[in-house]
Amino acid sequence: MEANMFVIAMKPTLENRLGKETAQTVLADASAWYALVEKGDLKAEKTGDQITDALEPLN
Repeated sequence: MEANMFVIAMKPTLENRLGKETAQTVLADASAWYALVEKGDLKAEKTGDQITDALEPLN
């Protein structure tokens, strides 16, 4: 849950550094990831990888 909240809190930074379209994708993926984790769905790992890949340019 903290990871999802972190991504939401970083929305302005994500939009400035990654662009609005990519930021919206990351935010949508974060919400989907959280829902998958809550259900115990194994697809959560793939979605989590997509999120970390999208955030890589911020490092």
